[in-house]
Amino acid sequence: MKKYLTGCLALFLALSPLSSTDGFVKANGLFVKNNEIKSHNDPSKLFISSDFGKLKMKNKKGNIELNVKMNLNKEINSDVKLAYLLSILNNDGTIDEVAKEEIYRGQFQNEKKLNLLFDSLKAGQYKLDLQATSIINSGETWGARQNVYFTVREDKVIEGWVEQPTAEIVDQFEKDGNTKENQSEQVNEEEHVTEDEKETKDKQVTEDEQVSEDEQVPEDRQETEDELVSEDEQVTEDEQVTEDEQDEQATVRKLAANKITISGYWKFYDRYGKLTPLKYTDVTVRYQSQSSTYWNTLGSMETDANGKWSLSFDPTSRQYTKLRVEAASINRAGTVRMKSRQSYYEFFSEEINFSDIANGGSIGTTIIQKNDAKLYAAWLLDDMYRTREKLVAVEDPGKVTIIWNIGENPGAFYDPNTGEIFLNADSPLSEDIPVHEIAHAHMDNLYKRIPDTKCGRPHSINKGYDAGCGWVEGWADFMALAVNNNPVFTWASGSSVDLEVPNAYTANWDHGDIVEGRVAGALWDMIDTQNDGLDTMSGPFSDIYKVMVSTQINTFSQFWKKWVSLGYDPSFIVCLHQNTIYY
Repeated sequence: MKKYLTGCLALFLALSPLSSTDGFVKANGLFVKNNEIKSHNDPSKLFISSDFGKLKMKNKKGNIELNVKMNLNKEINSDVKLAYLLSILNNDGTIDEVAKEEIYRGQFQNEKKLNLLFDSLKAGQYKLDLQATSIINSGETWGARQNVYFTVREDKVIEGWVEQPTAEIVDQFEKDGNTKENQSEQVNEEEHVTEDEKETKDKQVTEDEQVSEDEQVPEDRQETEDELVSEDEQVTEDEQVTEDEQDEQATVRKLAANKITISGYWKFYDRYGKLTPLKYTDVTVRYQSQSSTYWNTLGSMETDANGKWSLSFDPTSRQYTKLRVEAASINRAGTVRMKSRQSYYEFFSEEINFSDIANGGSIGTTIIQKNDAKLYAAWLLDDMYRTREKLVAVEDPGKVTIIWNIGENPGAFYDPNTGEIFLNADSPLSEDIPVHEIAHAHMDNLYKRIPDTKCGRPHSINKGYDAGCGWVEGWADFMALAVNNNPVFTWASGSSVDLEVPNAYTANWDHGDIVEGRVAGALWDMIDTQNDGLDTMSGPFSDIYKVMVSTQINTFSQFWKKWVSLGYDPSFIVCLHQNTIYY
């Protein structure tokens, strides 16, 4: 496909963290919010916005023009790199790359116009990722990301996606077993009975007929029947128990002889392209039979630490034709939903002919591929699991709920009123933003409330507000560093800050425990093994968490006093001093 730099789409890069172009756009009833993907405390002064009103079809031949410009309100001495990635959504829920290119690299002042033309795009739903980055210094990178969703028709282009890729999403009530399939199974139960069930029914009919015949016994035979009853009564109670046990054992042996076990694995590609187990995740095995094409539930379980699942069942209880395995976006740590209190995501294995596993065995590994539109949900499941796993040995922080949807950007935040985490469409590109918000939810679970804060809106990681803000936000920042074992906090926009770097002489950083970045840096220095400046100490993460959960902590100074009062080494004060917190 040809790509030309002509003059009509306008990208707008500006040096202001407060600027944005939030706005909902509509495509045939579907709302998609196109705005800047920037966390609440992204330190970058670089941002992108675009005017979708200038997106148009040219010559009605799939040639798409977008009007753009870049703007810098402040001079910097670093290059700015701007690139794009254009992808198309397929009918099967996968996303394929159409084109990508770096369209600018250099320094400029004020405003610079750039142009994009996409030639001969076929009809379909597209996502355009615009990514700008600028390396400011060794410890800080500015970044900005803008997503544009649009639908190409034969004669026009529409902002937004006409249809969301949600075909593989089910409502929670279906998870509880009240599915149309199961209702159908109940209605048609008599059509599915096994030979054993038929024999049982036949036996019941015979017994009923026998009772009827007995009622018609002539009087002259009554004496004989009484004698028979008398003989039956002579059977001892022990003999009756023995007969019952023998019947039960025979039934168990029959069922055990009929049972088979099937198994498999679930894995996904993580943010770094590594194949990773889908741990402790809810899995359901469903089946079709000769008398029903609905996917009915055969059994449910969860995967283990290796992503393995298994199920034992009687293959003769139904006339099975096909099986399918489904993994839900639910695990021990919480749920990833598409909408508040509504839907969760599901991933599906290939359909399996029952004849291929009639004797049991493994169906192999089902992999959530890199181009699956729902892959980010798997990342978030893993984020929830890893965060809880970091804490649960000391005290279980409880489950969390994440609301994430393709193409929607409500902001990245935790809502204590609903107990839900909301993320932007591209928030999962950062491994730190989800964990940061999960940490807020965990704090709310543990304390039954969020301590009072007076954070700015938006607030920055390097600026001071109040001691409550420094603690609440600093704890969440620290949890992201600890869970991901990396002092560099990264945003989905591409911005990053190395919290190991700031000290008393770092420019543009406020001092003290009212600064969340300083609190996070101090806590990180208490567990890291690298000596830098005044920081020469290192201890286990569990000690910090034990202090955090010992009582409700409202400020970092309260944390430190509790640390000392519980008998932990006061020499760790040097980690605080390294981060300009002087007690």
